[in-house]
Amino acid sequence: MIRDRARVKWQLIPLYGLGLTVFACPLPETIAPEIYCGNGVIEAEEVCDDGNSEDTDDCLSTCVAASCGDGFVHSEDEACDDGNSVDTDDCLSTCVTASCGDGFVHDDNEACDDGNSADTDDCLSTCVAASCGDGFVHAGNEVCDDGNDSNTDACLSDCSAASCGDGFLHEGVEQCDDSNTDSTDGCTENCQEASCGDGFVWADEEDCDDGNRNDTDDCSNICEDQSHLVNGFDGREGPIIGGGWRQCAGYLDRRDREDIPQEWGGGCALTGMEKVRLYCGSSASEHKFIEVERNVFREGLGQGINQGTPVQNLITRSSWGTGRAIGMPNLIYADGRPSHPHAGMSHWGSEGESCAWRIQRRLIVNGPGCSYEAADCFGQNVDNRYLWVYVKP
Repeated sequence: MIRDRARVKWQLIPLYGLGLTVFACPLPETIAPEIYCGNGVIEAEEVCDDGNSEDTDDCLSTCVAASCGDGFVHSEDEACDDGNSVDTDDCLSTCVTASCGDGFVHDDNEACDDGNSADTDDCLSTCVAASCGDGFVHAGNEVCDDGNDSNTDACLSDCSAASCGDGFLHEGVEQCDDSNTDSTDGCTENCQEASCGDGFVWADEEDCDDGNRNDTDDCSNICEDQSHLVNGFDGREGPIIGGGWRQCAGYLDRRDREDIPQEWGGGCALTGMEKVRLYCGSSASEHKFIEVERNVFREGLGQGINQGTPVQNLITRSSWGTGRAIGMPNLIYADGRPSHPHAGMSHWGSEGESCAWRIQRRLIVNGPGCSYEAADCFGQNVDNRYLWVYVKP
């Protein structure tokens, strides 16, 4: 294209008065240059013109200044430019490449994007929606989150803290967990296996449980009820008779053996214990007894106890274990120290004082003679039988 060409135009210029016509020098006619984008000159309505056809610099090939959204990536200022104002595709309307944390949810790539790096809100810093098991504690929604589905550690699979009674066994912390707070079954309210001494009475397994392993109180160290026993009792238990009676002595007297303890009954000489019952029988359910109005272990029987002299009006009641009265004379023979008037307690007789005196060996004898019906209970060299002593205020 030819630019800036001049056209020559000849003109005749008359010279009046001289009768001459003179040809003047030709005057050039200038033609305006053609305007177009890319000539490197900003002309007319152009915003810019850098004389090149690049669309990645400051001035587009259309002589428009580069800007975000023009569809061209401005190499020094933009990471991307997709020519739209959508913020959910690969390129934001700010010409920044979409990324987690930019505050816009990238379609098909992100579940959420809250524009922060917090992992305790609804959207994690990885642009994944918060959920139980993701390993982050969702504030206001979860108590804990350990990132696993185990129910045996400190945090359950539902993101609640492990606790006694939740029905899951917390390893190293709980011995059991039966989902209840009943402490009378095999698992107590503090999730420990029921045992004697835990302070809870295990139904059908324990008679009592006083929370200690003291064997001298009303509950033994194997959780058997010994409220009917005098503290410190270590003999054989007899019948449980109630009414304030407490057993203070008991042993098995075997046939043809001298196995009566010399100090048997020593635990029955108790202050405040006024009455005494003497039991004998083949078992705790098959027995006889006599009830004495005062504590003969503590006070003795009075004068003459070493001569076989009968002491009257001491027996206040006598019966079989079934409650049937024996109907004996109200007499007692005794031998031994005043604190242990019966010591070995061996015979109970009737009919004939001399007979009773001859055979008594540290004994209590009821009535004169040797043939009274209780002789097979307190007599020497009879079948094996149990002997028990009870005291009462």
